[in-house]
Amino acid sequence: MATALHGLTIITKTQTRIDVRGQSAEPKLLTKCMGNLAACQFSIMHQITGPSLTVSTACSSGGDAITMGTMLLRSGMADAVVVMAGEAAICPAFLQSLDKVGALSATGESRPFDAARNGFVTGEGGGALILETESAANARGAKPLARLLGAANNTDAYHPVSPAPNGAGAAACIRLALADAGLTPEGIDYLNAHGTATVKGDIAEACAIRAVFGNLPVTVSSTKGATGHMMGAGGLTEVITCVQAIRTGRLPPSLGLTEQDPNARCISQDPPLCSTCPRRHFERHGLRRAEQLHRRGPLSGVNMNETYDVSAFRAVFERSFTWISGFRAMCAASAKRRP
Repeated sequence: MATALHGLTIITKTQTRIDVRGQSAEPKLLTKCMGNLAACQFSIMHQITGPSLTVSTACSSGGDAITMGTMLLRSGMADAVVVMAGEAAICPAFLQSLDKVGALSATGESRPFDAARNGFVTGEGGGALILETESAANARGAKPLARLLGAANNTDAYHPVSPAPNGAGAAACIRLALADAGLTPEGIDYLNAHGTATVKGDIAEACAIRAVFGNLPVTVSSTKGATGHMMGAGGLTEVITCVQAIRTGRLPPSLGLTEQDPNARCISQDPPLCSTCPRRHFERHGLRRAEQLHRRGPLSGVNMNETYDVSAFRAVFERSFTWISGFRAMCAASAKRRP
C-alpha cells in the first residue's frame, strides 16, 4: 500500500471535534489514521498472507510501492503482489499549507510545462494492480497487460520539498531504471512525466529529461492537468496510464498546456514533444516501451523510475484499475467509505 499523508483528514476532523465541539476522540481513531491499515484490512478481507507493507515517500509512494513489490518477486518471497495506492488529501489545513508555500495554482488550473503555469491542483484518487512472476501468471492462465522490465529509486539529497535545479538526481534515477531494464534511452518511446506544474519543479524535471534523452524523439506528457496532483497515489495511477498507453497505442495529453515554457522543454529538438492533442496515436513504429518518471518534486521524497514493455520478462500486470470521480475518488483498499 502506498500513501503519503495517512489519516490526515481523520486527524483534522477529530481535532475540530475536540477544540470546537468539546467532544472526545473516538475509540477507533488510532486504526483509522494508521498508514498501514488499508493494506492490513485488504489482506483480511481477501485472506492474502505474506508481507503486508506500507510505503510512504511522499509523491513517490505509489511508484516506490511498485518497486518494492518487484523486489519481493525477484527475491522469491512472493509469486504475486497486490500493489495499491490511495490518497484523500483535500482538507482545509493541508490546502492552506500548500497555498502558503506557493505550491497551489492561483487560478485553479494545473498546466504542466506551460509558460503560464503557477502551481498544481490537488486531487484525490486511488488505484491498484497485480504484479506476478511470469511463471505464476502462466500457471493460472492469466493474460498480462504489460511487463515490468526495470525499476529504480534514489534521492538527490538537496532539499526536503524542492528538486535540485539541474535535475541531476532525477536524471541519475532514469539511467538506473534503464540499466535495470537492460535498455538504452533509444529504446523508450514515451515518458510519463511527474509534471506538477510548479514553476521550479517542471524546469528541473525538464533538465533531467533532456540530460538523458537529448534529441531523441521521445514523446513526453503529464496527466496531472487532468487528474490533479494525487500525492502518494499519483505514481501508481500514472503507471496504469502507461500500461493503457502501451495497450492502446494512444498517448494521454498534457491538459492545460497551450504555450510551452522554453525553460521547461523536455527534449532539445523542435517541435516540443509534450503531447497536447488528446489520445493521439504514436505513429513512429508503434508504442513499444513507456517510462514513468516520478521524480523528486514539491512534497516528494525520492526519485522513482520504472520501465514497461509488451514483450519482455520479470513481472506482469494482470489486472489494473483506477478511478477518479472529480476530486473525491476513494482508495480501492478502503473497507468502507470514510465518514
